[in-house]
Amino acid sequence: MRKQRYIGIENELISFKGDRKIEFGSHFYNLKKRGKFFEISDKAIRTNTGNGYYVDGTEIEILTPPIPINKGFSSRLTDSLMVGRNHVIENTPFLKHTGYSMHWNITKNGDRSSFGRDIVVPFQLFGLTPLSVASALRDKESEGRFELLGDSLVNEDQINATALLLGAYALAKEKSNFPINLDFDVDKKVRNLVEDGRYSIVNTKLQGRNYETQVQDFVNLFYDWLSPFVYKLGDNKEIGNLEGFIKGEKKLEVDYMKYFFLLNNLKGKVEGIYNPVNILSQKGVISPVLNKNSIRDIPLEGKLLGNLISNKNFKISSLSWDNFTFRDKKDKTVKTIKGIEEIYKFSAKNSSLKYSGTKNLPAIETKCIDSSNEDLEERLGKRREYNIDEDTSGHSCEETNSFKNYFKDFNFNFLKGTFQNCLIFASSIAFTASLSLFLLNKPLANIEAKERIKEYIFNLEESPQENTKKDSLGVTI
Repeated sequence: MRKQRYIGIENELISFKGDRKIEFGSHFYNLKKRGKFFEISDKAIRTNTGNGYYVDGTEIEILTPPIPINKGFSSRLTDSLMVGRNHVIENTPFLKHTGYSMHWNITKNGDRSSFGRDIVVPFQLFGLTPLSVASALRDKESEGRFELLGDSLVNEDQINATALLLGAYALAKEKSNFPINLDFDVDKKVRNLVEDGRYSIVNTKLQGRNYETQVQDFVNLFYDWLSPFVYKLGDNKEIGNLEGFIKGEKKLEVDYMKYFFLLNNLKGKVEGIYNPVNILSQKGVISPVLNKNSIRDIPLEGKLLGNLISNKNFKISSLSWDNFTFRDKKDKTVKTIKGIEEIYKFSAKNSSLKYSGTKNLPAIETKCIDSSNEDLEERLGKRREYNIDEDTSGHSCEETNSFKNYFKDFNFNFLKGTFQNCLIFASSIAFTASLSLFLLNKPLANIEAKERIKEYIFNLEESPQENTKKDSLGVTI
């Protein structure tokens, strides 16, 4: 019988009061004002929604319950995270929060190198931004899980799609390996391979031959191989959502290069931290600040964990990914339940919740990709033509004279303490708006030209930020 696999998310947020970064620890008590909770420590709790919250250094981190990878799991996982984000936002209305990192926990399957090799490119496309430093993969061997480290995602649909992609991969990997190899070693940490989004180039190998393959083509082939598992795990809406991102019909965060380049040049991201910068576009204000999401039902797994916390007969001493220890007030004995599935069954048995256990999926096989097919070689080596007006590639800006001429000889010196410079500063606010409108509706900046472009964009004086020596993965540099 196939081992049941689970997936969960840890989402770390940065908090601001006004435009000043603050330590969340002094505000953690606000998360204890509503609902029942189990206090793990003075800076860590698990609430009756099943979500956990703890202060990691200066940041607040949200932990979803582990969700079984079965039919509809991606929406249940997404809902659980949105419930967690809403809890933080609702109980700290005087603060603003931006995403920092997102860790995807998946039941362990094989060794780290093998697991990470086939998924690193698709995961980076779905889980990073153009400003991300790298992705990473940790082996939490003692807890029987892998932890994929990426950037914090804002878009709920993209979170759902990434969950479905990773969950399907966890099951597909049991059956076979993706036949196209990367021509480099996938270690614990892999630099950002998608700085130019879907048009980025990765070195691949097939039957001893080397290719330079665009990320879009690599991901298309990967999805061909993976799709039978996606069709079994998702409903029509979830599958359509994922395929929309795969095909480029829906934009991933990595596709919004104009926004991220402008955000970067306006000091919207410093030392891996997204600052609460507002950027004006024709569609309104765009910002990395997280907003409250629509109200939704707590998924069954959250209710099951929440029941353990709400049950007056249980005095909990520990509740982790796959271990529950408590003192039963009825018979005054200490008991330990091991294993996620057993914990959920035990909770259902001691509540009115119905949980029939995780049902095994029918036998599924990955789609066979014929490595001798000439069409496959063509797909690995072809190049897409850039459409300057519609393209989301950084290269398109290099071909756009209007962009370069716009910044020609642009060099201001602000805030010198004189009345004249105060007027210039005021006019710069209006210029920022027009600059934002221009950049968000023109082709993008060439990646190789990022440093040159920085020379032409002025920097406004901002409130002092508390620097942290971490990158966007939450990994200390």
